[in-house]
Amino acid sequence: LPLWWPLLMQPICVIPFRNPLEVAASSIAHSVKLWENYISAALQTSFRLCCPTLLVSFERWINDGDVQFSELYQFLLREGVQGLPRSPPYAQLHRLVRPSEKHHNASPPKYSLPAAQNGSARSAARSALLASAACL
Repeated sequence: LPLWWPLLMQPICVIPFRNPLEVAASSIAHSVKLWENYISAALQTSFRLCCPTLLVSFERWINDGDVQFSELYQFLLREGVQGLPRSPPYAQLHRLVRPSEKHHNASPPKYSLPAAQNGSARSAARSALLASAACL
């Protein structure tokens, strides 16, 4: 991606995220570390670009899709994205997001990461947030 950075005029980032245990359960590698690597890379890229960033929760798409979609739509409008419809196309959302297709659920007690992984994820997030402060 850094090769393309000079060509980006006004980048914005939309970073989808999901419970790491659900991602691990649905991946071939069954690895939380893979999730951590992807999320860390996405956050670091958005902060290096110093661009507006929206984190989009998979769980909210499933449980409260209209609100999540509205927040995404408003974010895109606020950031000046051209070519958007006059209002969020909720009918399209309902065709694309089907809660019945969510196959892996982390139960609440299992939601937290093991201490070692949790610490490294927190460290990565803290580093990314500190980097974002430099963009202000």
